[in-house]
Amino acid sequence: MIGEHLRLERKDAWDMKWADDNPELIAIMEKTRMYIFRGLDPEEPLQCSGYICDFSDLEIRSVLLDEIHKDPDSPSTDDLIELEVKSLRDTRTLIQTVGMKDAAQFVDDNPHPRLWRLLAEAALDQLNLEVAEHAFVRCKDYQGIRLSKRVAQLHSEPLKLAEIAAYFRRFEDAEKIYIDMDRRDLAIELRMKLEDWFRVVQLLQSGSGGADDKKLLQAWNAIGDYYADRQKWKNAASYYKQGGNQERIAECYFMLEDYDSMSELCDTLPDNHKVLPELAKMFRMVGMCEQAVSAFCKCNRIKDAIDTCVYLNQWSQAVELAQQHNVKDIDPLLAKYAAHLLEKDNILQAIELYRKANRFVSAAKLLFKIAKEEEANGASPIQLKKIYVLAALLVEKHHQKSREKSTK
Repeated sequence: MIGEHLRLERKDAWDMKWADDNPELIAIMEKTRMYIFRGLDPEEPLQCSGYICDFSDLEIRSVLLDEIHKDPDSPSTDDLIELEVKSLRDTRTLIQTVGMKDAAQFVDDNPHPRLWRLLAEAALDQLNLEVAEHAFVRCKDYQGIRLSKRVAQLHSEPLKLAEIAAYFRRFEDAEKIYIDMDRRDLAIELRMKLEDWFRVVQLLQSGSGGADDKKLLQAWNAIGDYYADRQKWKNAASYYKQGGNQERIAECYFMLEDYDSMSELCDTLPDNHKVLPELAKMFRMVGMCEQAVSAFCKCNRIKDAIDTCVYLNQWSQAVELAQQHNVKDIDPLLAKYAAHLLEKDNILQAIELYRKANRFVSAAKLLFKIAKEEEANGASPIQLKKIYVLAALLVEKHHQKSREKSTK
């Protein structure tokens, strides 16, 4: 099907754009003037020399590229121009001068979602909720419809004005209305919805009555999160401390590498506190065996404490813990580690391991094995004597330990 040739001819046109939401609207640039056509009917030209970048919602956005090219590294918002089509300007004028009834009739004759939305917002400002709801329905704004119904159910006019101010993002005005009504609780609730936690703290602390401790703790922790997200760990730790959030305090201290404060925190926590295992893991990660063991023992996780000692090669402490708490599975751990050392021919380290773990007989057996190997390799009698004497001393230590146990 061949389209009809439109009887529209423009000379000196250097830019044009159809409206995104209305095929009847087109903006055309001629020299330093912008012409907006509705069908074939032009509106009064607007003075403009910018390049059109967007045309929607009866608004045109253009950019002064020539000005931007003069200093591309420092563009200015003044180089971005927003213009309105005639119907939008006329509707705004009618609302301000004639009245809501005539403005509603004009919008009904020239329907467009943007015009209905403008009418709805103006009706809200005038508390004309019936017109506002009708206009929101026409522009299919579900949130606006719900707002109109909710405001209509309120019995206090200041409350209605506050709700409408919040809808228009005039939050300072809404807060002032709430405070003037002596409804500080609503002002606090508004700021909490906006996640303006600094203002929440100010409102909570400025009240004549006692502050809501639960909300205050929530605000302190939220401010701590604000600083933690920006990796300002020292500030975050300060607010978490006020919010009583030991878990996040520990995290901040760890990120600051403030291990002394971590140790102090561990000492102040009660037994079986949920943060103790996390603190212990942090200590283990940086090789602080004593602090990690203390934290694990404080929350009655002896097996994890022993595993930490093994992981950090503190075998004597691992054995001591196992003996204190009657843990029976330390021998397999020692055996595994010793076998690992022997596989790598680190026999001297295996002997030292057994000696530190008070497994003197096992250490002596390895020394006897070394003595036999050295004898086969033709070692001197003096060297062999030293090895046998050392093995004998280990056996003697074993007997001494046995006697000490029997006398207890």
